[in-house]
Amino acid sequence: DTGSGIGTDSYLDVEQVNVSGDDNANTFILTDELDNIIDGNGGIDEVDYSSISDSITVTVISANITVDTNANDINDTLLDIENVTTGAGDDTFEIQSNNVDNTFDAGDDTTGDTAEYTDLAGTIEATVNSGSVEVTIDGGETDTLTNFENMSYTGDNDDNTFIIDDGMASVIDAGGETTADTYDASSFIGTTDLTVDMTAADTFTVSGVTGGDDTLINFENIVT
Repeated sequence: DTGSGIGTDSYLDVEQVNVSGDDNANTFILTDELDNIIDGNGGIDEVDYSSISDSITVTVISANITVDTNANDINDTLLDIENVTTGAGDDTFEIQSNNVDNTFDAGDDTTGDTAEYTDLAGTIEATVNSGSVEVTIDGGETDTLTNFENMSYTGDNDDNTFIIDDGMASVIDAGGETTADTYDASSFIGTTDLTVDMTAADTFTVSGVTGGDDTLINFENIVT
């Protein structure tokens, strides 16, 4: 669709829809089972899959995003899109490289949504506050994550920090590197005492965090 102006377009018996936006903040709501190509073409744009209940995998590589789900046979390509919202499935966002500020919302599911930062070359600082997470990469671009339960990081031997201002039940994996990855709950705004169970070799449990216990994997430092 390369037209302009205001109106509603209907497509019948097509296998692919290619849509380009403009410099405005465009929202593309997708409910179909096609292989679409969506180009935001400037502005801060969003693609909304919130009506799809099956599990979705979102892969972010720089300015290109691919969206896949076997159940609905979706294989979309998103270009120049900053924000993605998914639905009630156990969704996975794989952020392999990133140079813009993104907002990712994993939807209504409350158990199995995961943000995976993989093969990054820089240090990350993740701040958890009231159910959302802000992830800053090498002091530059910042991602905002909403409705995620799990987070993991793999990359170079960097000292990553996860700051817990107000928690949620999370599984956080700092990666297999044996550097100084830190879980910092020193500014936690809850009213209960925190308990850290360190009986397991590489997995710790922090109890007393608002919303449920946090499970920590591959951390070297804990600050309370």
